[in-house]
Amino acid sequence: LLLAAWLSGALLVAGVGLGQYATKEMVISAEGVQRVRAFYGSPNNLALYLERALAPLLAVALFTQRPAWRWLGAGSALLVGSALLLTFSKGALLCGLPVMLVTLWVGGLVLLRQRDQSTRVLWGLAAIGALALVALTPFLATERFQRLLDFQGGSGFVRLQLWRSAW
Repeated sequence: LLLAAWLSGALLVAGVGLGQYATKEMVISAEGVQRVRAFYGSPNNLALYLERALAPLLAVALFTQRPAWRWLGAGSALLVGSALLLTFSKGALLCGLPVMLVTLWVGGLVLLRQRDQSTRVLWGLAAIGALALVALTPFLATERFQRLLDFQGGSGFVRLQLWRSAW
């Protein structure tokens, strides 16, 4: 019950974020992209919530043995994943998402081998990662991703200065 309530909340927040992106209402314009934030003060906060909800949704979509749950999980993961991509959070997209997909892949491999089932569904998980990369491709030319390793200005510079002062 708690898991269903948490994931339902993630679906609601993702839906609000997608609606805001469609209407250009309450989005943050930063470095050449429109970033969704839903109810959160920052797109990074939204990304933190959505990436944690995406993992169990993908697990249900890929590894459950109930077809109805599989479709529900897949549709929900698509909605949450789309909103996650539109946060344009560098940490979520370049670190969190790949680590989550690798973790699900390894966990799925162990689970499917224990069940003596085909590991073919893991190719679907690899395809999800590839689709996320393809979805980001048009945005790689934006200032947000071109300045990823620029430590002389932009958010990379600010983060570096923040880490130095904290140290």
